[in-house]
Amino acid sequence: MSSPQKGLTDRALNCLYVNAGKILPRHLRAARQAEAAAENKRMIKEMTYLADHLFNLRQEIAHLQSMNTHYANKAEHSPLDESALELRTVRLRQIKKELADMLVRPNDAKVWWERFPKSRIA
Repeated sequence: MSSPQKGLTDRALNCLYVNAGKILPRHLRAARQAEAAAENKRMIKEMTYLADHLFNLRQEIAHLQSMNTHYANKAEHSPLDESALELRTVRLRQIKKELADMLVRPNDAKVWWERFPKSRIA
């Protein structure tokens, strides 16, 4: 054989793929493509979850703001009103912390979301 690839048959040489100066077997290239496709699907699923979660938080914030506006428009407040205001204030702080924590993304997204309770309307 006069090829620089000693010990390779013609069939094996036909299975080689040249990409950016690298010679890769076709099955290795296909495996890498499948791995990349699986990673893309996983990221799309996480991004969909993230978008839904942010949408739900935005709805909850709007509801809490509406309830706070209603509270502010009242002349007198019962102890129950004041207690509800405190609960809304605590929840808004939790949401603010959750949004700040989203900026620091851990390696595993499951860990990211398991730290926080499910969104709820106050």
